[in-house]
Amino acid sequence: MPAARPYVVLHPGASAASRRWPAAGFGSVARTLGSAGIAAVFCGSVDEAALVDEALRAAEPAPPWSAPVVSLAGAQTLGELAATIAGADVLVANNSAPAHLAAALGTPVVCLYAQTNPQHTPWRVRQRVLTHDVPCRWCLRSTCPQGHHDCLQRIRPEQVVAAALELMSSQPVTHSQPEVRA
Repeated sequence: MPAARPYVVLHPGASAASRRWPAAGFGSVARTLGSAGIAAVFCGSVDEAALVDEALRAAEPAPPWSAPVVSLAGAQTLGELAATIAGADVLVANNSAPAHLAAALGTPVVCLYAQTNPQHTPWRVRQRVLTHDVPCRWCLRSTCPQGHHDCLQRIRPEQVVAAALELMSSQPVTHSQPEVRA
């Protein structure tokens, strides 16, 4: 867990490629939040290290006044990951285990959500579920049947930054259904 406060945890991984927002988008979010003085901590498994590396490359070049951006990908036990998420001001993640872990720990979540099965969003925690509405929603597929991944690809980094900053503010925000953002 970083000494810098505030900090956001970013998790660019997910079990299926169709459920992953582009890693470069996570890097852009880290760079923008860093310029606002918010440290970014990337997490992921050893198998997700390449995604985290891609995100880190997109986070550069960081302005000299930026808060730190660090990677703990592949370096944490589940308990250490939980402690890092529990101390965060917000988690930004795809629909993945860390999003649900954050919800269980009471950490606000920005969840980048492919509409393959939108019933399993984080609940009972301040959250913003971002997706782009598509006609093929509810496809229940691990591979995009249309080949475009628009439900995630069309989410802009500025939307993610705005959602994270909103959750970091004192305003309570809870959405129980995915919020469609075009």
